[in-house]
Amino acid sequence: HNRKQNLINWIGNELKIMLKYGELESVIIQFKEMGKLNKEGKYEKITWEEIAKEVHWSKSFCRNVYRNYKKKRDID
Repeated sequence: HNRKQNLINWIGNELKIMLKYGELESVIIQFKEMGKLNKEGKYEKITWEEIAKEVHWSKSFCRNVYRNYKKKRDID
């Protein structure tokens, strides 16, 4: 039951993000907030460099997307 509720919450959050931002921005935000799934099916945090490599954009672009989403200057 807990896993199901977590998935429902995650989907709801993701939909809110996607409505406000484009798909690429949504992916960047998701990577920063949740990390990336590993082979065991668990999320692990990834660096800005890894996020940039995944979405094929610069590290600074990714950081700016997340900074705008958080409405904060310091995001690290």
